[in-house]
Formats: sequence, structure tokens, C-alpha cells
Amino acid sequence: MYKIFLLSSVLIVSACAGGPNAPRPQNNVNSAMSAAAQQALDSGDVQQSLSLTEQIYKNNPQSADAALDYATALRMAGRETQANLVLKKFSEDPSASARVLNESARISLSSGQYDQALALAKNSVKLYPKNPESMMVLGMSYDAKNELKDAETAYRGALALGPSNNDRAAILNNLALNLTLQEDLNGAYPLIEEALQLDPNKREYKRNRAMIRAMHAQVNHLVE
Repeated sequence: MYKIFLLSSVLIVSACAGGPNAPRPQNNVNSAMSAAAQQALDSGDVQQSLSLTEQIYKNNPQSADAALDYATALRMAGRETQANLVLKKFSEDPSASARVLNESARISLSSGQYDQALALAKNSVKLYPKNPESMMVLGMSYDAKNELKDAETAYRGALALGPSNNDRAAILNNLALNLTLQEDLNGAYPLIEEALQLDPNKREYKRNRAMIRAMHAQVNHLVE
């Protein structure tokens, strides 16, 4: 039961990391709308973000950035099939950016297509080996397939690449959950604490800390 819940937490939380908080190139014409869409997504108003990014995408259907933002909003709204269709042309481009490849992998994860997600993540890491987000998404993909040691290695590799504070918090959260699945509660607890220090208002991190703390206390009680 714990393992099912924890694996869900890894996918749900990490699906947001590197999306809403990642820096996005802005088009002068649509910069105001893009900023508003970003703000809506950051505040959890997915529908508002979806409405704005859809309008921007319809005005700029050949823009990879517009497609990426729209696909992200679609995925977060639970519309993975449409998100995949919007991003497909750009993700299949040999010059696709790490952000496009990583979002494609997240869409596959949300759709339950774990082998496809892993293939996309591996390709992103191959093309962009110094990109922390690519390595983080690789960890998420391994976690989804229950390949926990490989996921742990990927998360630690992502941390070593010096991610932004927001991405670092998400990686720490995922690594903490990964170690919990491996029954390493002593290793997991300080990681989730550090994630909360970096992003103290993140509800998922608070929830996961409470869960890990409760499991840690239960294990210690049984030992005593």
C-alpha cells in the first residue's frame, strides 16, 4: 500500500517540476499573455493557463515554445492525448530542445506509457547530458517502472548537475520517496526536510514529510 502511494507521489509532484518554474523564452507579441499563463499555472489555476496558452498556440502554431506551454497545460488538465498531438511534431524534430523532450516524457508518464517515457528521457539525457531536468525526468521514468536503483542514480546525477532551487527541491522530494520505497527511511527524511527548506509552501512536500515521518516513527517503535 505504501509503495503504490509513494510511486504516485513521485509522478504527481515531479510532473510539475521544471514546467511551471522553468525559464521560458518569450515572444514580444505574446509576452504579457505568456506571463499571465505562467502565473496562473504557478498558482494552480490550470484552466486559466490552458485558456491563455491555447490562444497563444493558435496564433503561433509553428512555435515550439507556444506548443510546449499549451501541451504542459493540457497535461496538467488531464488531457494527455491532446497534449501529445500538440507536441508530437516538435518532439520528433532532431533539434528538439531538452524542455520539449522532457515534456513529451512527462506526457507519456501521465498516460501510463512508461517504456515510451523512458526512451524519451534517455534520448534527452543523451542529447543534453548536463541538463538537470533531463536527468530528473529519467529518474521519474525509472521510478514508474519500479527500477528503483536506476532511478536513485538518475536523481543523484541530477543533483550533481546543479539544478535551480525549484528543481532541486523536486529532485530531493523524489529521491526521498525513492529511498522510502527502498526502505531507507534514515536516508529519506533529511532529503524531504531539505526540499521543504527550499520550498516551504509546497503542499506535496509537506504531505510527503508527514508520511515519511510517520513511517520512520513506526519503524523505530517496532525496533524498540
